[in-house]
Amino acid sequence: MDLRYLLSSEGQANLSWSTWLIHHCSIVEWLMIMPLLKRYRKAMDWNLISAWAAISWHMTHNRVEWLVIIQATSTILANYQWYEHSKRVDYRLKKME
Repeated sequence: MDLRYLLSSEGQANLSWSTWLIHHCSIVEWLMIMPLLKRYRKAMDWNLISAWAAISWHMTHNRVEWLVIIQATSTILANYQWYEHSKRVDYRLKKME
């Protein structure tokens, strides 16, 4: 894929530059915070995979359909991990009462 095409208005997959900036900053933010929060690492890994798949899908101009499957699957797995973590936190809080 030609870089000039990606930088053109036709190649931007209908997303503004501010939207692209937010997408990329979010991934950088996740990469920076993940080492600090080892307790949540599994869920955060799945969320990061989901974000990469979503951005990659936009960068391929919504043509690579299997990226949608990866994004959806990784989101489901992340949500399950967050659910399991919240159950453990709830159990600990009730035990403290």
